Parts: sequence; C-alpha cells; structure tokens
Amino acid sequence: MKKAMLRYFMDSPFPTAIRLPAVLILAILCILHPGQVFSAITLTSEEQRYLESLEKIVFVSQTDYPPFEFVDVDESSNGMMVELAQWLSTVVGVEAVFVDANFLEAQKAVQDGTADVITSFFYSPSRDQTFDFTQTIFEVPASIFVRPDRLDIVRAQDLAGKRVAMQRGDFAGDFLSDLGIAFEKIPTGSFSEAAQAVISGVADAVIGDEQILMYYLHRYHLTDQLKISGEPLYVGQNAMAVKAGNVHLQSILDQGISYARQSGKLQEIEDKWLGKTLEPRPFEWKALWPYAFVMLVIVSTVLFWNLHLRRVLQRKSEELRKNEQRLEYVIEGAHAGTWEWNIHTGVVSCNERWAEIIGSTVDELAPMTMDVWRGLIHPDDLAASEASLRRHLSGKGQHFQSEVRLRHRNGGWVWVFSRGKVHDWFDDGTPRLMAGTSQDVTERVEAQQVAQESLSRLQKLTENVPGLVCQFVRYPNGRYAFPYASKEMFSLYGTYPEEVRHSADKVLAAVHPCDYERVVASIESSAADLTLWKQVFRVNHPAGHQLWIEGIASPEQCPDGAVMWYGYTQDITARVQQDLALKESEERYRLTMNAASTGIWDWDITNDNIAWDDQCYRMLGYEPNQFQLNLATWKALLHPDDRRQADQMIQDLLEGENTLAIEFRYRLASGDWLWVQGRGKVVAWTDDGQPDRVLGTHADIHERKQAELALATSEQRFRQFAENTDTVFWVRTREQFLYISPAYEQLWGCSCQSLYTDPDSFFDMIHPDDQQRIRSSFLGSLHNNQTFDEQCRLAAPDDEGERWVQVRSFLIHSDDVSSESWAGVAIDITLQKRYANTLEVFNSRLMQQVEDEVSRRMLSEQNYRILVEKSPEGVSIVDFSGRFVSCNPAAEKILGMPEKYIVGKTIHEFSPPYQPDGRSSEKLAQEIIQQALNGQRTPFEWVHLNAHGEEVVIEVLLPPLDDLKSEQFLALSRDITSVKKLQKERRLQEMAMVQQSKMAEIGTMMGAIVHQWKQPLNNISLQVTSLMADHEDGLLEKGDLQKFEQDIYALVTFMSRTIDDFRNFFIPAAKETVFCAPKSVRTVLSIIKGQFVRDMVQVTVGECDDLYVRGREGEFQQVILNILNNAREALLEARKKDRWISVEFEATNGDICICITDNGTGIPEHLLPNAVFELFTSTKGDCGTGIGMSLTRQIITKMNGTITAANTGSGAKFTICLPLVDPE
Repeated sequence: MKKAMLRYFMDSPFPTAIRLPAVLILAILCILHPGQVFSAITLTSEEQRYLESLEKIVFVSQTDYPPFEFVDVDESSNGMMVELAQWLSTVVGVEAVFVDANFLEAQKAVQDGTADVITSFFYSPSRDQTFDFTQTIFEVPASIFVRPDRLDIVRAQDLAGKRVAMQRGDFAGDFLSDLGIAFEKIPTGSFSEAAQAVISGVADAVIGDEQILMYYLHRYHLTDQLKISGEPLYVGQNAMAVKAGNVHLQSILDQGISYARQSGKLQEIEDKWLGKTLEPRPFEWKALWPYAFVMLVIVSTVLFWNLHLRRVLQRKSEELRKNEQRLEYVIEGAHAGTWEWNIHTGVVSCNERWAEIIGSTVDELAPMTMDVWRGLIHPDDLAASEASLRRHLSGKGQHFQSEVRLRHRNGGWVWVFSRGKVHDWFDDGTPRLMAGTSQDVTERVEAQQVAQESLSRLQKLTENVPGLVCQFVRYPNGRYAFPYASKEMFSLYGTYPEEVRHSADKVLAAVHPCDYERVVASIESSAADLTLWKQVFRVNHPAGHQLWIEGIASPEQCPDGAVMWYGYTQDITARVQQDLALKESEERYRLTMNAASTGIWDWDITNDNIAWDDQCYRMLGYEPNQFQLNLATWKALLHPDDRRQADQMIQDLLEGENTLAIEFRYRLASGDWLWVQGRGKVVAWTDDGQPDRVLGTHADIHERKQAELALATSEQRFRQFAENTDTVFWVRTREQFLYISPAYEQLWGCSCQSLYTDPDSFFDMIHPDDQQRIRSSFLGSLHNNQTFDEQCRLAAPDDEGERWVQVRSFLIHSDDVSSESWAGVAIDITLQKRYANTLEVFNSRLMQQVEDEVSRRMLSEQNYRILVEKSPEGVSIVDFSGRFVSCNPAAEKILGMPEKYIVGKTIHEFSPPYQPDGRSSEKLAQEIIQQALNGQRTPFEWVHLNAHGEEVVIEVLLPPLDDLKSEQFLALSRDITSVKKLQKERRLQEMAMVQQSKMAEIGTMMGAIVHQWKQPLNNISLQVTSLMADHEDGLLEKGDLQKFEQDIYALVTFMSRTIDDFRNFFIPAAKETVFCAPKSVRTVLSIIKGQFVRDMVQVTVGECDDLYVRGREGEFQQVILNILNNAREALLEARKKDRWISVEFEATNGDICICITDNGTGIPEHLLPNAVFELFTSTKGDCGTGIGMSLTRQIITKMNGTITAANTGSGAKFTICLPLVDPE
C-alpha cells in the first residue's frame, strides 16, 4: 500500500514542493517497516488441500486485448495479465494452461467449467452475481474515442442517438444503459475492431479502455485517425475472476496478487509493458521563480478585477435608475394607480392616479387606511377580496389580486382591478409592507356584461333551433375542438359542449368507423382549400342507437394559422330511413318483377312509340335499349300465327276496350320462341276520347305453356293407355266415381255407366265370401285416408273357373281438403293364382339345387385349401396395412417360422431395415401396397430375414382378393435365393469372358500403343539431338529451350493420355451408367489408331450429335473393338491396297444405329444371318476363340439393343441399334 502511495505522489500533478516531502516520508516508512510491505503467501489447510487436488489451473484470456492479454505472432498467449498468471502459478506450484477466446466466450468457459480463471475482467455489481472477483490489479480508465474532426461528442450524454461501437459483453454498454442514454450499439469482437468501425465511418464513437486502444493506435500508426474526447467516463477495476462459489481459488489468487504487489513483481510487469516513470529531478530554488511569477499575476488580476467590479457597479446603478424611470412611465402610460400598505399600522399610501379612479384626491382621502379602503368596496365584492388578501398574506398565493366595485365620489360604482405583493417582512417572517397597482376596468367589465347578454340571447336562440349550432376549429398542431356548441351536442353525440370545448376527440370517437376516415379527410380538404364543408355520416350514440347526421359549415382562416368553421348539424335519421325504405321497396318491386320474369311497357299511341324496361329486353335475350320500338317493329317480333290475334287486340282498344290480355310468342335473340302474357290498361286519352297511352306488363309464361302442352299430351297418352290396357283404372271421391277405364266392363262384366250411377255396384260383383271383407276394408281406407290393397274373387266365373283380381286404391293428396279424391287400379291375377302351386314346386326344386351347389362349393373350398396347403409356393393373405392375416406351410418355410409367429406382424418386421436398392423397407412396402391398390400387378423382388437372421430373396405378386369382406391381398411368393446366386455366378462368368476377350486383344492393343508411341519417342530423340547440336554450336537461346519444353510436354501428354485410355479400357464396369455412344466409339478408335495406321487401314467416322445410351461402357467398347479388329484382320487377309473402314451414326425412332462397314472379304454366307453370333463360331478360322461375336450379341442384348450382320457389295456390315436415353 505504501509503495502504491509512493508511486501516486511520484506521478501526481502536485508541485514538487509538496511531492518531495511526501515521497521522503513514505520512503522512510518503507525502510522502517519492511515487514509490512512484503509478506509471503500463507495458505489455510483447506486451501492447501484444494491446491493439491488441482492438476492444473486453466486461465482463459482474450484473443485481442493488448497490452493486458493477446495472442502473439507465434500463437502463444502474452500480455500483462498473462505474465502475472504465469508468475502466480509458479509461486503456488501448479501448472498453468492458457486458452484464448473472445470476451463472451471467455465468460461462458468459466461458467460451464471448461476454464477456471478469467485473467482480465472488470468488476461490476451485476457481474458479481455470477463471478467471484479478486482484488483490483490495475485501474483502467475508459474514455470516448472519436475521429479528430468530430467536435460534437465530449460527454456521455452526447452519445444519445449516436452509433457507438464496443466490444461484445463490455461494461460500457451497461454503463450507458444505467445513465438512461439511448444509443445504437455496434457490437464488435474486440476493441481493435471497434476502433476500425469508427475510422471507417460505421460508428460515430467507441468507448474503450485507454491502454488497450492507445496500444492499438500506436502499434499500427493510427494515432492521427482517432482522439480521446473529454474526461474518462469511468475507471474500470481490472481483476481476475472465478466462478461464483469457488472461494478457495479466489483466496489463493488474492494472496498471490498481494504478494506480487508487495514484492514489486506487479510494478515490474507494469513498467515492462507500460513504461517506467522518470524519477523527479533534485529540488532547485531557481525553480521557484515560476511560482513567484504566478503570484504576481494573481495579485495583478485581483487589482484589475476590483477596478472592473467598480465599473460594473456604476453601470448597474445607472441601469437601475433608468429601469425605475421606465417603470414610472409604464405605470403612467397604463393609467394605473399605485399603493403601498403598511400592514402593521394599517396606513395605505397611494398616488394621485389611485385617488382619481374614485373621483377624489390624495388630500381628500387622507388619512388613508385599509379600513377606509374596505369601506369603499361594494358589499357583494368584499368577501372575495378579503379571501384573496388572506390567502396571499398566509403564503398560499403568490400575488394578491381582486376585481371589485369601489364607490365613486359621484355616488356610482367603478370597477377596479388591483394586484399587489408583500415585499418586506419583519425578522420573525411576519409581512410588514405590501405594494401594488390598481386600474379602472369599468369599461371592460361593462363591455363584458354587454357581450354576455348578447351571448345569452344567442344561446337562447340556438337552443331553440332544431339542430346543433357550433364553432369548430382546427389548430395548427392538428388538434380539433368546439369552442362553442349548442345544447343539441348531447342529443347528437352524447357529450356535453363543455367536454369538447378544448378537444373534439369524444365527438370524433362517436363517428361510425366506416365513415371516420372520410369525415376527417373532408375536414382537412376544407381547411386546405377554405371551401364549404358538407357531409352526411353516421354516429354511434353512447345510448346505444345509431344516428344519421348531416353537417354543413363555412371555414375561415384565423390570424394564428387555425381554421374556424361556423356551421349547423342536424339529425336526418328519419329522412335517411325513409329514403332507405323507399329504395328497399323499389328494390323489392324490381326483384319481384325479375323473379316473376315480368317486364313493364309503355305504348304512346299518338307518337307510335313503345318503351320497354330492361326486363322486357332481357326476357328476349337482348341488352337493354338495344333497339327502338314502334308498332311495326313490335309486330315483327311476334310469331306469324299470333299476329292476327294482336291486330284484333289493337282494334278492340281503338273501339273502346280499356284493358287487354293476350298470350303470344316472341322471337328471342337466339331465334327460338318465348310464350309471353301481355296485359295492359289505357291510362290516357286524347281530347276526342281516343286511347292515347297504354301501360302494361309482359310476363314470361313459357314454362306454364310448356307444362300445359305436356299435361295435354300426358292426358292423351293416359287415355290411349287406359282404353287399350286390361288394367282397370278409376278416380273417385267419397260419393262418386269420376272416371273408370273401359277395362272395367270386360273384367267386372258391368257397364261403366252403371258404376257412375250407383257407386256401390262396384262391390256387387265380388264373390260373396270376399264381399264383406272387401267392402269393410275399402270403406275403412276411405274414412282413414289410408291405402287399400286386397285380393278377391269376382262372382261371375269365366269359362276357366274363378277370376282373381288385385284391387289397390290410394289417396290423391291436395291442398284443398274439400276436393279429396282417390285413384285405384284393379289387375287380373287369375293366372298368378293358378300357377302358385307351380311356383311352390319350382321354389322347392330351386332350394334343392342351391343346397347341391353349396355342397359342391364346400368340396371345392376343401380342395382349394388342400391345394394351398400343399403348394410349393408361399401363399399368404396380407391386409392393406401390410400385416399378415394367414399363410400356408410353404410361406412358413420361406420365413423360417410357424404361422402363429407370422400372423399379426407387418412385412417389414421380417425384413432388413433397407432393401438392396438402399430404400427403407417400411416405406417401400407402403409404396408397393399403394401400387397394388392402383391396379398394378408387377411382380417384385423382396429380401426377407428368416428366423436365423439370414437374407432370403423372394419374388412376390400382390393381387387383391375381391371376394373378401375386408380389404386384403393374396401374396404369392417363391424363394429365388438360389436362382439369384446362379445369376450372380453367371454374371461373374460373363465378366470373366469379357475380360478374357479383352486379354485376347492385349497383344493387338499393345502393338497399337507401341506404334503410337514410336513417333513421339522419335520426335523427342530428334529434339534432344538438335538441342545438343545447337548447344555445341553456341546457337542455343532461352526461347529455344522454352519451345523445346513445350514440345516435349505435348508429346508426353499424348503418351500419358494413351496409357490412361488403355488402362480405363481394361477396368471392368461395376454398374450401368448413361454415356455418350459416339464419344465412346471415338475413344476406342483413339486407342487402336496406331495399329490401323501401321496396317494402312483408313478409318472414317461420321459426324454426329451427342447421343446417350444406358449400359456398361467398358462392355460396349469391347463390342466396338471386336468388330473393328475383325474388320482390320479381314482387310489384311484380302490383301487389298485400298483398305477402309467406315463408322456412321444415325438417330431414328428413339434409337441410335451404329453402322460399321469395311471393304474386306465379307462374312461366309453359311454364317448369315445369325450363325455368326453363335458360341464357338469364329470368323477368323483356327486363329479365333469363337466367343467374340457371341459375347458381342449378349452385351448388346443386355443393353436392350440389337445387332445384325450382312454383306454388302464391297465387304461386311455390322449394325448396332440401341435405345436413346435422357442424359439427365
């Protein structure tokens, strides 16, 4: 502590005369009491045990916080706090590990336990809640840094609204927030980034620790870019921190820091990083002359200031005299009287003007006291004046003021306004003197009284006007108010005039939300243009009802910029409701006419003009007023068969008929005809009594006419049917028959007329045994309005025996109860009765046949079950969720477990998680079931796991079972695991054959490659020889070397590409791919080009676009190589001088055709067309293996293609056709 005080006085701004004694005293104390300055670390037993339990202490420091802590160029932690931590770990004997992080990450590391100590952390009360701090190690002032040209930011308050850059998590943010300063925070990862944000203009200022920012600015020569503005905002207490609750580590660190401070280590670190303060120079008396000079300046200043104060006092005195004189002028100009009241004595001193107000003089009023004054006041005003005086004298009022009537010398009264104030007090605070002024305000008061009377008369007038008379104002700040409003304000808006005198919010709040914006916009428009305001709008009255309001007002511009309207507003709810009712009635009439398909017409007979409404036009399919009408054009619209009727109607009108009614047909715009009923009435006559105007309607009766026509047709057909059928039909009421069909006479043997005459004769011909039953049942159905349905015999048997009839009667429903009627039928069922026994015998036989068929089907079902049980293929029933319902023994064998363990489980439960194609077994099973639901019957392969966990490959077909009640599938499956193994072995054999075929071509291929390499190697040899010769002759230049290098590189690249093509050719294809067929053919040709050149065979390849096919490209290239080599060998065998091979490409019908033609010896005829492709058939005689062309066809077939062989006039031709695919 003493050492710190020493340094404080050494660096302090105190004069040397003060600093030297203090330094000497502290130095002596340090010498006399060294034990109090330095002391070793003493740990408690608990702290010692805690220290022994630690393997290491992890210190987390900031990546970029120099000079306290930073990551150096060698990526090691360095800085003042890091060096102190290293020293502390050495003192306590524990390994120190340093990790670097940004500021926020360092705090999180200590909180989550990945680090033990934050090496540099400012103390604050909020942080103290989550961390335990050591004693302060360094005090770090934090200041505002701005660009040199910024003069507007000096204090913290100047940062309001500014962009402030600061390190994330830094205390500066909390500091400004605590001051209540609103600013835009620009967070950065470090102080250096924050400084760059200000330099680049992204931020206006940065709050940063002075040592850190100054270190950065000096290190990177940026001191001219930023400056410190103002005094430090705060001084940060930089300390180390541990997680809250880690008291042992906190105590150990605290003791270590104290020891570092006592031993001088802390000072040593500070001197190392911040520099050492120079020691003060020895005291010299000569140094006192500046202080003497300062004292001289101070004495001179005091003398000068004394003179200056005298001049100021004189000037102020002169100003006070002038102000007193000015005040007298003002009082005189205001024609005011002045007075002063000695409260203690009661004496009032006044000037002449005060006495003149009441028509007297000062001498006449002498002696003037407060009691005399009170005697002059009108009795009605005295109480108010005394109350104002008492309030002021008690200190509750700042001034005394009153407006009272004083008795004038002439006996009248004058209104006087007085205002005063206590200006002197006794020592105990009691008021002593009070002064003030008085003015004669009689004229103003009388004018106010006149104005009040006028206002009262106006108010009475407006209160009797049936509406609201008001003033409405819009102030310059946008506020609305009603300075004046009559009492109708409440009935219209539910608010009193006093409530809206200063704000119209309550009135505007009552305006209907749908009308609010329109009303406000109209007010603003009227204010802007000073035009008449007129609006109709709705008001939601607070009483719960809605009113329609009409307002009209005239605006006027006020001197202060406000706009004042003078207007009138009234309730028009009744009028609006009447208008709405009228419109609603008109709309109902229009809708009714439209719904009834009725139009209105007006015929002006004198002027030969016919007017139709819109419905008349639309009824015929025309647009309204599409054409003009007169009598001639109207007749032209009529059906030719109806025109004579129309002429007769017109003639009747002219002869005195007042009304008309006619049904006729109009031609529609579409060319069809529409039945219309026209009605009209004469409404005006000429002077000679002739019809002048006729009004009428057109009604669409087309549907009725169609119905009438259909009814007539139906009645005609019914009569034809009734008169030609054996079934008896009738219609009757309770009393009589209205209609009976002729079949009655044939069936009953009585005339129809007899039944019309005597309805009960209907029962006379019924067999006696059935007559009573039928009569009672029939009459009962009539009484109860029920359906009658009985069978009975007729009394008169025919030649073949009894006649049976089925009689049925039912009520014909009608809205008119008085016109109830019944319809009935009677059918001859004699034949049915006669064949009833035959039908019973037939039913008995049918039941026997059914029983026999059931037995047969049960036997078939048993046979089916035996077939399923014995079937070698798995048969299972699976529902639509994929669960097994049942299975046969073969399915049990495939799955390797009994049926009871299979039923109820899903398909994917017996499957691996993924099928061989990589798709999920569960999702793939759902897709397959959905496909089966959509009608797809494609078999598919599935991999199961048997009870031993082994994979079993099965082929499955899922046809639905239509005859099952629930939705289920029949799953037919068979084990193809062995088949798949054989296919795999066959594939391996084929690959071996392909590879064998390739190996057979290696000799030829190597020859081709050797030939292709011979020329590049010769060129390289010639280049080297030429290079050596030029070198010996001294002709070698740098440009020659560069050209030689480029030529050699090109030749080597060509040779390398040849080897790559050769290597890729012999790599077996792992899977099918999409490749460009023409490009693949050219690749083969590039490999064997040298061989063909050596054998003097000219190969031409046709031009072609990129055409893509699917397959194994290596196998396809083997096919091309086989054909080309066969053609080359055939050309050599023919010993022709002109040797050529042509390769052409053609795309047709979705295929690519590759034609390879030569002019060799051709193919032996006995091998055409197909024997050439058989196994062990060689086109090379004994030199061939006999597998090349056979393998060629297999490869092309697997690619879904074809290959054919033929002879041409010149030689052989092979054609390969493959399907084209999309390269994507």
